[in-house]
Amino acid sequence: MGEVVHHRLAAAEGIVFLRDTSPGSPDQQLGSRLAAARLGATRRALDAVVHRLGNRQSSGEPLLRRQLVTGSVADTVAGIELARAMLNAPHEAHDLITELDEGIIMLFGGAGYITDQPTRALYVSAMIANVWGATQ
Repeated sequence: MGEVVHHRLAAAEGIVFLRDTSPGSPDQQLGSRLAAARLGATRRALDAVVHRLGNRQSSGEPLLRRQLVTGSVADTVAGIELARAMLNAPHEAHDLITELDEGIIMLFGGAGYITDQPTRALYVSAMIANVWGATQ
């Protein structure tokens, strides 16, 4: 049995992916391991953005103290723990990790779109998830 997966960029090209959803398949085990590796990259990027925002000032205080930023960081930490608990359901874990990564990229601001920043790992992480998901 398979599940059709739509991706917004692929859809613009008329492409959809088919994912194998049979429980306990070798692909699911690989998916869980890939999700765990992606989660490590997510955590490292979060640590980097917290460090960056803690050192940047706005109106005389670190950006990290801004309510919206603090809330986003807290949501990301909670999301990482949720994704860790979901590793036995890799499809859902990958979707959540991609969502978390997008939030971290936004916290980096303009630096999140430069290839020599910590966010580069998150873009590669998303590509890995897309390739793994596409092979399902």
